[in-house]
Amino acid sequence: MNILIVEDEVISSKKLSEILSSYGDIKVFYDGKSAISYYKKSLKENIPIQLITLDIAMPEFDGIETLIELRAFEKELGLKQDDCSKIIMVTSSFNKEKITECFAQGCNDYIIKPFDEGKILSRLKNNRLL
Repeated sequence: MNILIVEDEVISSKKLSEILSSYGDIKVFYDGKSAISYYKKSLKENIPIQLITLDIAMPEFDGIETLIELRAFEKELGLKQDDCSKIIMVTSSFNKEKITECFAQGCNDYIIKPFDEGKILSRLKNNRLL
């Protein structure tokens, strides 16, 4: 499985990397724009990304803006829903409006920090990635 971790907080990105490293190849990005560029390049080269963890609160280009761009690109390519990446939003606070917006923009799931391996694996199973 190809996995993108988009997280500006170093500790969270390392923890996600440690948990997910047993399940696939990981690329870590600390901002949304770099992740979007990599994602577009990967899909154009026919390299699917099965999982993206996406921090909601990031400077400059936040997780919701990134989510919108990723889903728009998938739509532009004409990908079927089953061929689109599973996107799990990561947040440090339960903000019902933001989480609702994430689902409205096409995320598959969310995780509230702090997280542990059990929470991550549960989300992977819920999204048929394990």
